[in-house]
Amino acid sequence: MALDVPPSAYLGQLGDVMVSYGALSVIGILDTPTQVLEGGLALSTDYKLTIEAASLPGLDTGASLALTSLVGLPANNGTYTVREVGPEGDGAFALVTLSKV
Repeated sequence: MALDVPPSAYLGQLGDVMVSYGALSVIGILDTPTQVLEGGLALSTDYKLTIEAASLPGLDTGASLALTSLVGLPANNGTYTVREVGPEGDGAFALVTLSKV
């Protein structure tokens, strides 16, 4: 289903992190699902960031991003390394898989 608003307007309403990449800053949505491993002996967090696809030109594997929470979750603040970048849905958004540094 296509959005009837620009992706930046959607992220402006629902975004929960400010993403800085070089001199550029954009709003994104950070998802942090946690998996239980080894029968409950370990936890693994999979960081996934949704941004407007065209908002961070040149973003690729290995790039460094600084994230700052916009909703009072300081645990999400910090530096992340890009593991993978791919289109989300119709391509208006990009899904960025991250590792926390």
